[in-house]
Amino acid sequence: MSAFANGTIFRIGPTTISELISVTCPNLSSDSIDVSSYGQDYTYRSFLQGLLDGGEITIDGLFNSSDEFVLNQVNSSDQVPLSIDLPTSPSATRFGVYVVCTGFNTEEPTDGIIPFTASYKVTGKPVLGQIPAIVTLYPSLTFYPSIVTG
Repeated sequence: MSAFANGTIFRIGPTTISELISVTCPNLSSDSIDVSSYGQDYTYRSFLQGLLDGGEITIDGLFNSSDEFVLNQVNSSDQVPLSIDLPTSPSATRFGVYVVCTGFNTEEPTDGIIPFTASYKVTGKPVLGQIPAIVTLYPSLTFYPSIVTG
């Protein structure tokens, strides 16, 4: 069943990022390795799956002073846990992953609220599951206590 996105919770480390207007979950993909050879008895190429890529997460929101945390992430080389709690029914679904911040941008309109955009590159394997089952299944993916109970 489809779910209404209002109520989605986005956390980076221990910090909940508020006033978001858009969250783009990563586009998971994999490389393909051509293993075609002269010895094949058909005319189509053959492929194996190569390395997996967790993609990138992009958020758009309305800038406020707590978002300086996001800006500080750009200056850090640390991998941090990121979680997106989706308001599915009957219980929430959590998308969890480690990320590095790859971009942060603001605009300063003369007649409006300051928007921001931030992007995060996924590092490692993303996980998706029901809360708190995801924490039990993937204990190596460290979530802060406020995120685990959230």
